[in-house]
Amino acid sequence: MKIALVTELFPPSVGGQEIRFKEFAEEFARLGHSVDVFTIDHTGKLPAEETVNRVRILRTYRDANYYKKGILGRPVRSILGFTWSLRGRLKGYDGIVYNQFPVLPSLLSRLMVSRGTVRALDFVEYRLSRLWRVINWFMFRTVDHVVCISDPVRALVATNVGSDDHLSVIPSSVFTSHFRSNGKQHIVFLGRLEPHKHPEHAIASVLAFNRLYAKNAEIHLVGGGGMLEELKVRHAQDRNVVFHGFVSDEQKLAVLAKARIFILPSEREGLPKSIVECMACGVPTVTTDYPQNGGKDFVRSTSVGVVAQPEPEALAKAIAEIEQNYARFEARCLELLPDYDVPANARRYLSYLTSRRKRPPSSSVPPATRPNHASSVRVVTRSGGEKVSRPGEKVTQD
Repeated sequence: MKIALVTELFPPSVGGQEIRFKEFAEEFARLGHSVDVFTIDHTGKLPAEETVNRVRILRTYRDANYYKKGILGRPVRSILGFTWSLRGRLKGYDGIVYNQFPVLPSLLSRLMVSRGTVRALDFVEYRLSRLWRVINWFMFRTVDHVVCISDPVRALVATNVGSDDHLSVIPSSVFTSHFRSNGKQHIVFLGRLEPHKHPEHAIASVLAFNRLYAKNAEIHLVGGGGMLEELKVRHAQDRNVVFHGFVSDEQKLAVLAKARIFILPSEREGLPKSIVECMACGVPTVTTDYPQNGGKDFVRSTSVGVVAQPEPEALAKAIAEIEQNYARFEARCLELLPDYDVPANARRYLSYLTSRRKRPPSSSVPPATRPNHASSVRVVTRSGGEKVSRPGEKVTQD
């Protein structure tokens, strides 16, 4: 097959969707398909065209200031410029995967592709504002498949659009074969050391666990960020606190191989890939009960860890709960792992790109023009968890 991926950002830009598109693109190419990625040069310095791991990357528009600006979250001028740069370039592909953002390329996809091209929309978040409900409604009608990143997102889309005939879920995924467990030794914090992720709470909870339960557990913090130097100074005398800073993928895998429990005391997350990476090593998660922490919904619905109040002693008790039932939590992580494997999910994606949609959504009226009697939407996940979303909120998975 000849496949195109259209996305606003792509590595070396770092983010959940960038990595997701990179991994799927490279897996499509590994399976023998011809793969082109159309994206924006967000630095103003990247090559207009290059091939990396058999994937041809075409940066058809350049904007060194392309970031969160404008009414649609990005500069409108750049969205228009990038879309215009795609004219005539998307002909002749068997299948095209559009990132949800920057919106306009997928909205105009019928005008820009060859007859018979199968179009899939990779959908990350559903926003319930009036403007976004109308935009999303039109986006869903222009493609053959909407591939949602999580069960809550899929359920919310189906509830508000009135159709689920072309919706599916391919979650955040990892190369499960790359991960190994080699001795369960330490607790790990994996992520940027920034205030909203509360690495200081991760450290305090492990020190509290040692104090309350007469243990000698170490916490290893993997990642850079604005709090790194401050925390290194604060805990210079704590032998049970180890800072790794920013590491390579190989170094990260080495730390995870010896991890026993993952602690994520973050205020806000979607579906953190770090949880899935730890699952791949059979490592359960302790996370916090913040309203905007999507990680807690995943942990609760899948039973791959424990959710606690964002206080050191509460987190210490959650660590102890996992330790008391470690074999059960470890087995649950490994049991669910096949659903989060990049090669398996890439093959699922390819199956969508070979099938045309048989019918349009049942509703012919944009949702913002229909009465909305509900003040909230309750989303039930495949595994039984629930999430309530209210108008104006967004449901998102990273």
